[in-house]
Amino acid sequence: MRIDQRLLGWGTFFVIAGAIPLLVRADLVKTGALSGWPSLWPLLLIGGGLGLLLRGTPFHVLGGTVSVLTAGFMIGALLATGFNGVPSFGGCGTGSNATAFPDRSGELTDPGSMTVEFDCGTLDISAQDGDAWNFSGRGPANRAPRVRFETAAVRFDSPTDVAFDFSDAGSTWYVKVPRSPSLDLSVTLNAGEGTIDLTGARVDSLDFTLNAGSLTADLGHARAANQVNGTVNAGTASVALPPSASSANLTVNAGSLTVCVPAGSALRISWSGALAGSNLDGLGLVKIDDNHWTTGGLGASTPATNLNVSANAGSFKLLIGGSCNA
Repeated sequence: MRIDQRLLGWGTFFVIAGAIPLLVRADLVKTGALSGWPSLWPLLLIGGGLGLLLRGTPFHVLGGTVSVLTAGFMIGALLATGFNGVPSFGGCGTGSNATAFPDRSGELTDPGSMTVEFDCGTLDISAQDGDAWNFSGRGPANRAPRVRFETAAVRFDSPTDVAFDFSDAGSTWYVKVPRSPSLDLSVTLNAGEGTIDLTGARVDSLDFTLNAGSLTADLGHARAANQVNGTVNAGTASVALPPSASSANLTVNAGSLTVCVPAGSALRISWSGALAGSNLDGLGLVKIDDNHWTTGGLGASTPATNLNVSANAGSFKLLIGGSCNA
């Protein structure tokens, strides 16, 4: 047998990336031993540096070996444990110069829309009775949020024309959305932690993008929730859906996603992944083929939530009858 040296690295990478989740499932490796995988990223730089320094010597393969072993371990650990944020890649501001921003408020007509684009810190979105929205929070004075609103739309933005200083404190925003109007809500969270609690709200659509951080979106007790669209990039997210949701279209890139639905929910599930894993085979669902599942007893015309999930170097977990907050 002759080994193609050009493909040896890729083969080693896939073997390691696939072996680690199998070892975890067999209970031969504990997930706690893998939870620190993000902190290994400097080894990728070291491997690249060794490859350059040893180029043209008999030891040139050392750099590539370090990089391949590290990358395979990191991807395998990600698939086995999920992505727990990015604290080891750097902070989001650790200073003490946060000051309170002026409170802002207004009313939304029915239907209404709200857009939140937040950078660095903690974002808290919740619902309140009536037609009024409210904003409060704190952060560096030079990064006061922009608030623009009309009767049918309101928008909150982190300033993009001010360079972030890591000696600054991270921002904290509290956004209250109204429960009375039907709402289209769009949220972008960059490098931070966020919670979205839409208990009692009427949500026509929720669109979210998470870049390097964590996000919990709870629509499980929304008065109505139609469509959810979300993308997770290098982060971890959980989404609780009510049985009334018509569709959820979700994408994970180098991260992890958990979706929670009540017991008895009717589901049609489409799943695809590259270097990705899911728990769908272990839930007792009706498997149509390698990419499609349904809940039992679901007819062709039975109303159901269409759950479409794709992942690239990520993991997906579906919890039926469980809580995302457990």
